[in-house]
Amino acid sequence: MKKITLLALFATIFTSYSQNYKDLIKKADSSYNAKSYKLSNDFYKKAFKIESKNSNDLYNGACASALANEKENAFFYLKLSINNGWTYLEELKTDSDLENLHSETEWLKLIEKLQKKNDKELSLIFKGGKEVVKISVSKTDPSELYINDGNSTELFYYKFVPKNAIKGVLVILPSGGEIIENTLKQISLYKIAVEKGIMVIVPSINWGTDNREAEFTVLDKIFNEIVATYKIPKDKFIIGGLSGGAMLSLTYAEQAVKNPEKHFLIPKGIFALDAPLDKARFYKYCEREILRNIVQAGVDEAKRIKNNYDNIYGGSPDKFPEKYIENSIYSYGANEGGNAKYLKEIPLLMFTDMDTDWLINERHRDLYDWNGIDIISMINQLKIMGNENAKVIVSQGKGIRLDGSKNPHSWSIMDSEVCLKWIMKTLDK
Repeated sequence: MKKITLLALFATIFTSYSQNYKDLIKKADSSYNAKSYKLSNDFYKKAFKIESKNSNDLYNGACASALANEKENAFFYLKLSINNGWTYLEELKTDSDLENLHSETEWLKLIEKLQKKNDKELSLIFKGGKEVVKISVSKTDPSELYINDGNSTELFYYKFVPKNAIKGVLVILPSGGEIIENTLKQISLYKIAVEKGIMVIVPSINWGTDNREAEFTVLDKIFNEIVATYKIPKDKFIIGGLSGGAMLSLTYAEQAVKNPEKHFLIPKGIFALDAPLDKARFYKYCEREILRNIVQAGVDEAKRIKNNYDNIYGGSPDKFPEKYIENSIYSYGANEGGNAKYLKEIPLLMFTDMDTDWLINERHRDLYDWNGIDIISMINQLKIMGNENAKVIVSQGKGIRLDGSKNPHSWSIMDSEVCLKWIMKTLDK
């Protein structure tokens, strides 16, 4: 028998167990997607005997257990998931996978437990500054600008007011489908901004329309209220966000420059995290993702986006290139980058993360599928056109989501201190 050291033995066992856990989770997910819920539940059980720390895996295991009608097991995994950091209360309430648990007395106890946990965390989040106020904008949300908020239809914003004289306004927009509270849990930018005398506004917009008119209307209403109440100059607003929030920030800026009479203000500057910019490239990405047919969540999203573009623009960018240029934030190869030309005079700070390990091993994608390609290209185009205040920061492997999973499409790729320094410098110009 070959001799191995004790340390090597432990390393071998650990690697085997870690790999075995991942394999079992993949099998559980595949069985779930195939609607073989009992088999999926069996794989989750085996996986959690090895390890039970990943809140997202535990939640998915609870869904499989509920669908397999193993209610006791489902509640056990849900509790473990919450104890390990899972916080999505509205998803818990509305997830159809868990409907057969709603009639159990344990269900209400679980909801109450998570509500109290979230309330406690929020009380810690909403500290500092002169005041924090939740302001209602509308009692209805016909365009579904804010999703994952249960049965609520209210549109609102949180207003963080500094103790001292207000130097400017920072508007932070959540990513697609992300509720405000979860955005704030992942960043410190709003806290340190308030300490520096900057008012922070976080609107309840995390989804949206294709033409953005409904979103623009809500933003303009908020901006109007802030200017009227605090007498802040219109040229002291910085807007930014992640993903969909970044896209909305950039689109608002472009349209405000293009048609200033239709918008309340032109932002002083924009910060944007990992925004998809060129819809033509994004369409091609969707085609590749569908053809690869490996990661089901990615495939489903790609199909939804591609079908939406087909319906809106009549087909692919090969057939209707001008429509894609007209409706993209930036268009590679188009004259002056298409709509990017409207950003020539606006300070711009963009963040993206090049995590090739995640792209290849977790999603089976490559750099052609990376948003950073368009981000770097647009910043370069803006600099060529004379925008000396256009900047991109590329990190590597910094993307970590709220549930602890790795993903470069995350708030963590932004250094809040660096961003605030840029904001202060931009407001002072």
